[in-house]
Amino acid sequence: MSKINSVLVKPVSADCNLSCSYCFYHNRPTDPYRSLRSHRMNDETLSILIGQLMEEGDAVSFCWQGGEPTLAGLDFFKKVVELQIKFGRDGQLVSNSLQTNGVLIDRNWARFLKRFNMLVGLSLDGPQEVHDRYRTYASGKGSFKEVMRTVDILRENEVEFNILSVVSKANVNRPEELYEFYLNEGFFYLQFIPCVEVDDSGKKIASFAITCEEWESFLRRLFNVWFNGGNPQVSIRLFENILMAYLGMEPEICEFKKRGGSYVVVEYNGDVYPCDFLVERSWFLGNLRERPLDEILESERFKRFIRLKEVEYPECKKCRFKFICNQGCSRLRMIANKLGQKESYLCPAYKNFFSYSEEKFKLLAQRIKARGLKENDT
Repeated sequence: MSKINSVLVKPVSADCNLSCSYCFYHNRPTDPYRSLRSHRMNDETLSILIGQLMEEGDAVSFCWQGGEPTLAGLDFFKKVVELQIKFGRDGQLVSNSLQTNGVLIDRNWARFLKRFNMLVGLSLDGPQEVHDRYRTYASGKGSFKEVMRTVDILRENEVEFNILSVVSKANVNRPEELYEFYLNEGFFYLQFIPCVEVDDSGKKIASFAITCEEWESFLRRLFNVWFNGGNPQVSIRLFENILMAYLGMEPEICEFKKRGGSYVVVEYNGDVYPCDFLVERSWFLGNLRERPLDEILESERFKRFIRLKEVEYPECKKCRFKFICNQGCSRLRMIANKLGQKESYLCPAYKNFFSYSEEKFKLLAQRIKARGLKENDT
């Protein structure tokens, strides 16, 4: 039987208080819920979700996402904790993370997040002129100042947070500037997500999305400033996952995992999907209110999604970097198919970057192994 211990929950579906033009949920014609005015997870659905996942293992993880999950309100998340305590077992580890634009977070929110040790992923694309290009309110007003206000509140209340930056046309040519900005602001845990979307025609890349060549250049230049003579000063999730592969470990980001289906997405009404980029009817797996999660994970459609990573693609068969990416992201392969490309959309960028950075990653891995041996000797 398929097992998972992690869910990405959308308590308000794609509802958001911002109107970011590059958002993959923004006015998407394939959104199954776009015709409905409002989307809020009710107490019954929340209880079913938490009760079922808490049965899955000794360690379970809830990632609350959107849209903008804080629109569900602070009382909703207080209910989350109450239910996790209710359904939890002695010794069971439960983690919560909140991916947010930060606009609604105030001191009450921050005290709650600190009390229950919730990790915050804060969306910030760089300095104000970069961030405000796409991350705007419906009026067109940028959200940078509100995000930086939230940074102050989180720090004041000692809330653990990291930065998620979408790499789009606004910042793809400015990696050194981004790195310096984050370093100067004291942001030491960074995640960069390439913006890859097709336009309304479905046949070419969107105007705000990046090309494969741009992503390769971005990675090379960002790596150059991050490496710092073999002494990186910040954590960049992608680079650390590549380093994990050189240390003989399996990367933990889903696109580099050996097997698909490491988590599922749960919508506000209990509908389940295999990926947050694939919340559409063709990938609907079932509803928690109608079928238990363990049955949904045994559905033929979920197994088909898992197999997308298991197919041996010709271009991957002899690639010496397969141990890192494990054939990459299934969703990016779908986009490549739409565009008439044989390889996964970002495959050439990754392959060239892996070659470019190979010796330096090996050096970092050797240092870590040597340090471990020395600590074991003492």
